[in-house]
Amino acid sequence: MLGVLRGGKGIFTRYCVRLNPRMIANLASEPNEVSRADLIPLGLKDAVQPKRAFILCFITMMAAADFLKKSRESSGIYQSKNPISYMDEDTLTIEASFFFWFNFSRFIVHAIREGALTEADQDALMTAGKILCSMIEIWTRRSASNIFASRLLEYEESEQFENPIETFVRILLRSIGKRSFDEPDQPLPLDLAATAVSSSVMIYMTAMLPKHLNLYKHIVQNYPMD
Repeated sequence: MLGVLRGGKGIFTRYCVRLNPRMIANLASEPNEVSRADLIPLGLKDAVQPKRAFILCFITMMAAADFLKKSRESSGIYQSKNPISYMDEDTLTIEASFFFWFNFSRFIVHAIREGALTEADQDALMTAGKILCSMIEIWTRRSASNIFASRLLEYEESEQFENPIETFVRILLRSIGKRSFDEPDQPLPLDLAATAVSSSVMIYMTAMLPKHLNLYKHIVQNYPMD
């Protein structure tokens, strides 16, 4: 477990940072309807959804929390003058969760083609996106679906000419100064600190994305799924 967060964390971030691989694996081992589990917020207790959709959503949120954690560590992936360190923490966590979901979508399509996953995982992906937006809305009391859709469109359009990680960094930099994820984006800063952040995020994501993706594949292949 990542442990108790220091004060000042956003409510969605506080929920995400509770998640860890063992907790998600324990949820996967549940024989009954997972939406009844203690981990599920009250607003989703009556939602009958595939277990693998909840698993995928929780791994996405856990990955976002890990990215936030690393971005706040002085000895971590960023320089001390990292402009992202001034971001509203829920905004950072939410944008990271959108980015990880997008990468899951690409990973699952590829894994289905190779026979490592099935169409059930494709269906779970779409449901997981809806659950993610519901989670955000439950904890922040702000609408997330339209922003989620707009970010996915931006990733889809930009991947034709750049790595999605570069798009993610640009979105983060446009989010500096926002007090909530649903506020309008800010002008893109064009300074050396932003360039350094782009390089650091690229290194982090290149190392961590495969680990999060493989965790999902391991769980659905080794635990009972619906």
